[in-house]
Amino acid sequence: PALHRVEELTGDFKIPEDRPGGIVSGRTKRFTQSIRPTHAGIDVIPPVPFSFFNPDTASYETVLSPPIPITVREGKTLTATDLPGLPDDAGTQTTDGLTAVHGGLLANITDTQQLLRTPAPPDTSLLLAVLALPPVAFVGALAMRRRQQGDGADPARGRARRAARAASAALQDAGDDGAAVAEALRGLVMDRLGLPEGHATGELVAALSQLDTGTADAFASLVSTLDALTFGGSRGKATPAQLEAARTLMTRVMEATR
Repeated sequence: PALHRVEELTGDFKIPEDRPGGIVSGRTKRFTQSIRPTHAGIDVIPPVPFSFFNPDTASYETVLSPPIPITVREGKTLTATDLPGLPDDAGTQTTDGLTAVHGGLLANITDTQQLLRTPAPPDTSLLLAVLALPPVAFVGALAMRRRQQGDGADPARGRARRAARAASAALQDAGDDGAAVAEALRGLVMDRLGLPEGHATGELVAALSQLDTGTADAFASLVSTLDALTFGGSRGKATPAQLEAARTLMTRVMEATR
């Protein structure tokens, strides 16, 4: 039975509400329930009702256990000194102040200024950088994707955008070969202006003159000089000054064809 609901018991006894699990032994299951008197002077455990189904009468019946005489006296209040294993002065109240302990898990902070000090705000620069990295990477990937799509839709645009890199590589591969240097410069102008391969120097000069006359004149002069090296006595080799002029001219062509 649920003893914590029996009013005859709950008036004088403290009874846990959890049902006991019981111990099975053969065909028998034994339940043990602990009850605790709440005050002295109790002399009996009152009868406990138990309801069950009687198959002989085909009905539910309730029986009462016999009352159990007990004697309840006033208990002694335990202090810390009554507990085994503790020093004799464990329960003695002291008026000493806190002992400063430095270091370790038991360390106390005794500096009141340190306790009242407002902590400095955390440095959020690293956090902001980490948070900003994904959007920046996304925008960069999106811009690259759009550029690739634009180059696919307009091949001339992609060709013009890659012209400087292609001309620089061609100029490096040319070394001091005057004819190869001149060809690198012609390739740069054709790529930047979107002209098909095979244009003569004069045609390139004319097209470049529509954008920048000074650059067109410098282009015509240097390319003609480099082409003439093939038939001159220098065996087609460009001088360091001519190579430097070619690099400078590449920059001017890029600026003129923006």
